[in-house]
Amino acid sequence: MVTIAFHKDLTPEKWASQPLSWQVLSIASELGRAETSLTQGLWDPFKTSLERGFELVDLTVEAHRSHEGLLKELLRFREVLAGFYVDPAPGTRAADFKTLTQVLLTLDPEAYNLLGAASHSGQTE
Repeated sequence: MVTIAFHKDLTPEKWASQPLSWQVLSIASELGRAETSLTQGLWDPFKTSLERGFELVDLTVEAHRSHEGLLKELLRFREVLAGFYVDPAPGTRAADFKTLTQVLLTLDPEAYNLLGAASHSGQTE
């Protein structure tokens, strides 16, 4: 069971009713906020953005428990994200974080096509 701390108007059922691409892009939005804070050296907002991202990842895990391959990759993604949260050292590079976001997008082809291709070509969203 996921405890909703940040997205108060969201329920696990409401989240599960959305397509995976929407879920992945929502997580990517939180990671984008975290990346902005990281590049500015704002550690508290960085960690808060990650906490919001964790909440969405956890909701996505709950929504896709029956999809073993996706579940495994989501949990691996969460583990790597936790490394950024536990040790947001000044040496943490925004490029590494951007790579993590790109990995997230590869979990759903539609999300990748919508956002990943634009990021790779240098276009802005």
